[in-house]
Amino acid sequence: MARSWKVGIDIGGTFTDVIAVNAEDGAVRTAKVQSRSSDPVASIASAYRAVDIDWADVADLMHGTTMATNAIVEDRLAPVALIATEGFRDTLEIGRQNRRELYRLEVTPKLPPLVPATHRLEVTERIDAEGRVLTPLTDTEIERVTKATEDLGVPAVAVALQQCFANTEHEARLGRRLQTAVPYVALSHRISPEPREFERTNTTVLNAALMPLTAGYLDKLEQTASDSTNLHLFHSAGGMSSIEAVED
Repeated sequence: MARSWKVGIDIGGTFTDVIAVNAEDGAVRTAKVQSRSSDPVASIASAYRAVDIDWADVADLMHGTTMATNAIVEDRLAPVALIATEGFRDTLEIGRQNRRELYRLEVTPKLPPLVPATHRLEVTERIDAEGRVLTPLTDTEIERVTKATEDLGVPAVAVALQQCFANTEHEARLGRRLQTAVPYVALSHRISPEPREFERTNTTVLNAALMPLTAGYLDKLEQTASDSTNLHLFHSAGGMSSIEAVED
């Protein structure tokens, strides 16, 4: 059979929904199957069987999943380290002054930070808001903080340096070295290149904590999919990306 099917699959925590449209005759098939949270690729295989098609029949797979959202809600994030500019390691814990209960002092005002103090590291460097280097990042400092990160034994590290959105040089250099020592590295100038360091840092940490989970899934999805199937992944902004773009 020619690869004439365009398929949309959404994997939720409980059910997986599939819709398949045949580009040649306009036939439409739909189904709902049980999700297998321990093996999302198996959920896709079950969805294919439910609509009686095979990987080789699929020209395009449009795929969305709540895997990352569920991992955040269920607190199944990987342990990470955070590297921040000297003097800003506690930005993640200080956060904003917003409080759920303004006048109830006995209520915990906010959730604990995603990275404990023991895993938050500082690096000596500084860039101003115009992108000018105030304190250069030395090779010696890069080696020191890389060694400190390795000693923590975490699978992922988030890097969020001050004003990196105005000048990416320091983060990029540090990131290249860290990639030789830690499996997964998230750089804030690539994840959220904008001001407001708490939001940028928090977003980068979440990305780093999800990388071990999502990378393993995407690798298995690529290995399982037919070479002739174009894979398109839905992202939180509402559009679609290739696996290469997501992994990058």
